[in-house]
Amino acid sequence: MKKILILLILSLIINLINGNNSCNRDYECGNYPYAACNGGLNLGYGIVYNSNDNKLIVSGKYNSSDSGPFGYPYIFSLDTSATNNGSEATLVIKSRINGEILNTGQGFTTFYRVYQYAPIHNYLYLTFYHSGSTIYGIYDQATSSIKQVLNIWGIPFTIDFNKEETKTVYGEYGIYFIDKIPTEKSDFSNSTLLYQNQITNGIILGDDSKNIYISTYDGKFYLGTTDCRNCTQDKLKLLFTDSNVTSISGFLLVGDMIYYSNENGIKAFKKDGSSSSPIVLTNDSISSMTTDGKNIYYIVTGTTTSSFTNNAVVKSIPIPKVINGNITTETPTIIYTPKSDHQCQCAVGFQGDKCQTCNGKTLWNNGIPLCTPIDSETGYPQTCFTSQDCSNSQYINCNSNSTCACLPGFTHANNDCICSNGSIVWNNNYPSCIQN
Repeated sequence: MKKILILLILSLIINLINGNNSCNRDYECGNYPYAACNGGLNLGYGIVYNSNDNKLIVSGKYNSSDSGPFGYPYIFSLDTSATNNGSEATLVIKSRINGEILNTGQGFTTFYRVYQYAPIHNYLYLTFYHSGSTIYGIYDQATSSIKQVLNIWGIPFTIDFNKEETKTVYGEYGIYFIDKIPTEKSDFSNSTLLYQNQITNGIILGDDSKNIYISTYDGKFYLGTTDCRNCTQDKLKLLFTDSNVTSISGFLLVGDMIYYSNENGIKAFKKDGSSSSPIVLTNDSISSMTTDGKNIYYIVTGTTTSSFTNNAVVKSIPIPKVINGNITTETPTIIYTPKSDHQCQCAVGFQGDKCQTCNGKTLWNNGIPLCTPIDSETGYPQTCFTSQDCSNSQYINCNSNSTCACLPGFTHANNDCICSNGSIVWNNNYPSCIQN
């Protein structure tokens, strides 16, 4: 036992001396939970194709070697070029995603999915869950943060834009049109209503930038047009019905076929509405899918953990071919199985050789530390879990966005909040600033 312990200590010392971040267990990286060794990779929801480099974009978060999800979510590039030779795709970290606040109270914010990619503008759209709503935003690669575009409150939301990235259609309580791709909340405020009251769970803007294909929660698929203005739902043309489909995880148009996926697999029908029954490509449970026009790439639903999936894999299946008038399908192929990269990772915000340096304030949630910077203007931490994290002052509150702010009526001054030109009145142990 002593010999084994000595060998483990020597191995740790050698790794530290050589600056080697390769690891197999958490203890090799320093002091858990300030540092951990990346264990299995949990893939996130969403997969998109990047036509600029012919690679896939996925997301994920590593487990620690001895526990659950740890550290940052990451954006990954998945290179499928070697899969034609039977090898698995190569996964490379592109950048991390900042902005998660995983406390159990107000301000809870977690990354949800890679939503879509606009290759011409190089916009990667992501969604976050935040305090009961969904944030739809653009990922800023320079800061690894999200620029919020729309806050979605309990509304079934779907969106798509044309391949020129000049026009957008989206479904909310109705189907709307924007004469650009959205980058600001005001873009949605200035949109044009095409169809009244229609709720969708999938939407596609056709290659002609005119035809709109939608799916609904009762398994119906319709055709609409961007020429409609304030039209009623009966102006939509029914193309196809699949009564077994009440939700979809992917919705694609490739050539003359429309593909849709959910927990029961991937199916297809002809976009002209001539199909009498769906074509079944696979019965795999699908969490998300995308296409390069030749193949459909999809993430198989694994064991769900928050916004990530355990035991999920990435597969591909060729677009069906028409041979002698018959549509033929092929067997899916596993192109990537998530695995550890055997690298050490600091807890969020920490740095240094042993990941114990925090240039800010350390917050704790479920035994995991978070280092949040101090705001240079206010002197408060940029993130808080409770009001005590902000200051000892009774006039500062940790609000619903997990940021420190003065109570209503109070103003910031000298790292505190004061009641200027007024009097402080207490009611049920709560202070109010009453202006004179």
